[in-house]
Amino acid sequence: LTLSNPLGFPFFIHLGELEQRYYQGYCYRGVQLTQHELSEYSWALKHKESVLSLLTFSSTSIERHVAERFST
Repeated sequence: LTLSNPLGFPFFIHLGELEQRYYQGYCYRGVQLTQHELSEYSWALKHKESVLSLLTFSSTSIERHVAERFST
């Protein structure tokens, strides 16, 4: 969570109100990352207590081939 993000804190405070929009299952996300961003992502995967926040907009899909198109 980045404190400079004006929407981040209010979003997390009201997260429980979004319960009807929760999705549990597999989804795919296509995104372009720099090598530095990729290394931060890899670190976060190894540290389960971490919170990862990317400042880029990304879309997701339950279909992998759709998400692969997002990255180009």
